[in-house]
Amino acid sequence: MRDLSRFVRPVVLASKKYNLDRFKLRREEFLEMDANENPFLPTPGVLKAMTETTPRLNRYPLLECPDLRDKIASFVSLKADNVLVSDGSMRLIDLVMSTFIDPADEAILPLPTYTPYETRLISRGGKPVYVDPKPNFRWDIEGIRKAVTSRTKLIIIVSPNNPSGAAISESELKELLNEGYITVVDEAYFLFGDHDFGHLVPQERNLIIARTFSKAFGLAGLRVGYAISSEELIHYMLQMNVGWVDRITSRIAEVALDDIGYVKENVRRIIEGRKYLFDELSRIDGLRPFPSESNGILIRIEADFTGPEIMNTLRDQHHILVREMTNFTGLDDKYFRITVGTMQQNMQTIGAVKEFVRSKRMTPTAPQTAQSR
Repeated sequence: MRDLSRFVRPVVLASKKYNLDRFKLRREEFLEMDANENPFLPTPGVLKAMTETTPRLNRYPLLECPDLRDKIASFVSLKADNVLVSDGSMRLIDLVMSTFIDPADEAILPLPTYTPYETRLISRGGKPVYVDPKPNFRWDIEGIRKAVTSRTKLIIIVSPNNPSGAAISESELKELLNEGYITVVDEAYFLFGDHDFGHLVPQERNLIIARTFSKAFGLAGLRVGYAISSEELIHYMLQMNVGWVDRITSRIAEVALDDIGYVKENVRRIIEGRKYLFDELSRIDGLRPFPSESNGILIRIEADFTGPEIMNTLRDQHHILVREMTNFTGLDDKYFRITVGTMQQNMQTIGAVKEFVRSKRMTPTAPQTAQSR
């Protein structure tokens, strides 16, 4: 048998697979505080929407999801021609790269960032240009502007940021848009924060906003997202779009938009839980949580243990899943992240974190030998 790897693109052989090991667990047996999922079920109308759709499951869905597209357009106060519906925001990332990136083109990635932007860019032969953040993970706007070269095609901003939870300001974003390059703003978490840049779309032709139904809408088990942008950029991306949103998913997303009051109430509860987590974590010596506008809190460890240590201990001893951050470019093993859950889940997780930190303080340090000195 021939070595089949010789047929594989070199960029694939050299790539690092997105780490999904945590999804190999029987997750229903754990308290899931690691994946920035919504702890609350989606709108009760979902079951009815599924039943209504089944008589047409023998027929292909409509490629551009016109009904859902219209509802999204109404939700964001834009025209349907400003909207592109996709089978998940991951597909949107692929779509952006396939539409705009040729081999050797560059995209500016302020760190830290959502890892698939990096991996999908590289898979297209593009080159990531990293820009380190300012303190508290604020964007270095001047650093981003200085990183622009003749090969720059994209500037990618994840705001609220995954994993830090920080959000870019409108004035900062406008500075970047004024550079004239296509600027992608990933707003997967925007409903949990204070910044919504959809109103900039009519005046900023080079702006693309990517959103998902996975977070605030509680539909992570389905795959549906959307982009809003100028009619021109939406037109170009539609030419490359090969994704299909199935009939059931599309209809459920419509129902979720119809019940936006239910969504906003769950968002309110998550924001309340986020404040509780932040306040409690701030009181624990050796931990430094960062302010967040997402549904997760990034924590810097300023003590003698690591993110993988606390992740493994909470999983094995408490059946609680949190996430260590070593697979994010720009972060190391001194970080971990906790997703906001229900208030009971938040309290249980804080209790486990406190127990872990106490145990580390009580562990005696081995006396130094002459050789170790």
